[in-house]
Amino acid sequence: MTGFGYNVSGFGSFPSRGGGELYAFTNATFTSGGASEQNGPSLTQARSGLTGSEASVWKGDTQYFNTSSGIMIWIVPASATYTITAAGARGGGNGGNGAIVRGTFALQAGEAIYILVGQTGNTSSCGGGGGGGTFVARAGSTYNANSVTWASGITVYPLLVGGGGGGQRDSGSSGPYPGSMGTFGTYQNGNYASNNGNGGPGGSSPGGGGWSGNGGNGGTSVQNRTNTGRAFINGGVGGNNNRSPGKFGGGSGATCEVCNTAANAGAGGGYSGGGTRANVGACYTGGGGGGSFIHSLTTTTPYTSNGSWGNLQSPHSVYTGSVLNLGQWSTGSGSVIVQKI
Repeated sequence: MTGFGYNVSGFGSFPSRGGGELYAFTNATFTSGGASEQNGPSLTQARSGLTGSEASVWKGDTQYFNTSSGIMIWIVPASATYTITAAGARGGGNGGNGAIVRGTFALQAGEAIYILVGQTGNTSSCGGGGGGGTFVARAGSTYNANSVTWASGITVYPLLVGGGGGGQRDSGSSGPYPGSMGTFGTYQNGNYASNNGNGGPGGSSPGGGGWSGNGGNGGTSVQNRTNTGRAFINGGVGGNNNRSPGKFGGGSGATCEVCNTAANAGAGGGYSGGGTRANVGACYTGGGGGGSFIHSLTTTTPYTSNGSWGNLQSPHSVYTGSVLNLGQWSTGSGSVIVQKI
């Protein structure tokens, strides 16, 4: 087994239950299992947070479920169609809600699906850290796939991303902003901050991480200004400023020192990272939300939190059609729900 690539990188064959099915599977919900840090869950935590009709049978077998640097690796049990829902995490404090997206995909028995579950942003007197984006990725070299450092250089491309919400400073601040209903991240006044899988811009605090780009550095007066939210392909670690850290999934941390007792919140991670106020001296500013993603491989009309979907810029064959309205946002930590059809 090389880098948890499984059959993609020559792991070999699996035992079959007959009919091409590796193990019984109806549905599963993947969560962080109580992990609430900048890094992802351990295997023990990931197992404790994994529930489903038959999950107790297979989640203890590392042939079918494992972790690598907090990223969960799930081996598809049967060639079939699966509905997948990815929910980003809420920002810290009274932060922006995480975005939820849902699509349906034809998956093959034995292939590896990589799941990063975003965690809710931290909160302190320095404001709220950014919530982590939730990522569902597929191993393969098509669709402008990117190599990942946490899995020995295998290539992956996104199927779904639910953007994380920006952190909250206080009741008088602008923002915070939820995960976006498009590939873009947001920042001050809800304006577009980033796109194309890039990290969000920094300013009053560091920026949130995207799919392939780390968040931008904070201004020169910002503590630990280079400790930004990390991109998914770089591990998705949250930014740490030793005050109010961002969380796993590329969230960035809040800052205190810009305006004496005032502070500026961190930004959410997502397909494209959320940003922070460009004016470093601007106080009481909520963080921007991370972008979301739905791959064009979806076989049915997808859903988003509010039925909107736009400003789409991506090298990864993003879905550009109409969407349906889920009518709900993520108000806590992220999750991924998989239902076999």
